[in-house]
Amino acid sequence: MSGLGLVIFCGEAAKSNVETIAAAARRMDFSVEERVRDFESSLRDLGEFVVAPDIVVMDVSAAGDPMAAVARIGEAAIDSEFDLILTGVPNDARLYRRLRALSVSDVFDETPEDDEVSLTLTRILESRETLIDLLPGKVTYVWSTCGGAGGTSVAVAVARRHVDVGRRTLLIDLDTVGGAVSFAIDHVNGARETPALVEALVSPDRVDALFLNRAVFSPERNLSYLSVRHDSAIIPAEGALGSLIKRAQASFDMVVVDIPWRGQIAPYRREIVGLNVIVVNQTPASLLGYGAIRRMIDASGSSADVAVLVNRFKEASAAPILPADFSDKTSEIVLAPYDANAMAKASIKGETMFSAPGKLGRAMKEFDRRFIAGKKKKPTLFASIFSR
Repeated sequence: MSGLGLVIFCGEAAKSNVETIAAAARRMDFSVEERVRDFESSLRDLGEFVVAPDIVVMDVSAAGDPMAAVARIGEAAIDSEFDLILTGVPNDARLYRRLRALSVSDVFDETPEDDEVSLTLTRILESRETLIDLLPGKVTYVWSTCGGAGGTSVAVAVARRHVDVGRRTLLIDLDTVGGAVSFAIDHVNGARETPALVEALVSPDRVDALFLNRAVFSPERNLSYLSVRHDSAIIPAEGALGSLIKRAQASFDMVVVDIPWRGQIAPYRREIVGLNVIVVNQTPASLLGYGAIRRMIDASGSSADVAVLVNRFKEASAAPILPADFSDKTSEIVLAPYDANAMAKASIKGETMFSAPGKLGRAMKEFDRRFIAGKKKKPTLFASIFSR
């Protein structure tokens, strides 16, 4: 598939205006969804998308002033970016130029010609194909070095903290057997699963905007997750995680990936591009796990930050493994005296280690300053809602 999702909104009387667009998009292997709605209902539907389509085709023949219609589309999808194509616009050259100045990708009056539509869709496809790299500033990997280190609690805390500072965040749970993220975030409603995560990891060519919108679950404003409890570990296709992250980065401000210690699923080298948070405790097993993870990160060639979060809860001063054993020239050590079991229970209540008192709170405040709150969120410009 092209990897692009296109949604068409039109009224019953205007279906002929968009038939050519739907046919051309399907020939180009786009994922296409048609919704026959009046303009007001179309705006409501558009505003309910968690993951915005790559392309929105909106018929405005019954919406009155096309300029006002564009403004209302922007208000309905204020946090989204997509290419916008309008149909049902009066044949007026000045109006066409004004709409194009608002970054509307193309404007058609009645039923467009097939070659016109194909040219527009090809131009959009080519412009998006240039955006092929993962964005280091929009992904955080949380690695657990052994069982009981508390990696999932850290991943949930990091995701919630990004939400607190105003970022739309997706948390991907790679523990496809335990599905701990669903319990930590959605226990009240039965820890709802997102089964489509399996398909995303096995068949990455299926992942486009419409697929991801159906796949994610959003229990809270600005917080979504992918988490599943499968009867066996999933063997992902090569590059599947990278494809999923890249697709998510087009719609979310931050993607947090929870990587379990069991080694079921790990990113391929070229998929490791952002901040790595390695959660350890002072045990030989954790040190062995840390070494394996560091070799993987080093082999990726990534220049992104590495933070080692040491769980020091109830650790004696004579512990066999010292925090310094996890240190190297590229790591930042954070000593976090927390109880992984207690934090797991706290996360179920919506509490995280960032709000904890005492030494833990102070340690996480510094982590927050360094890696989360200090990151600037790109402002959403009205003109950028529709096109890059």
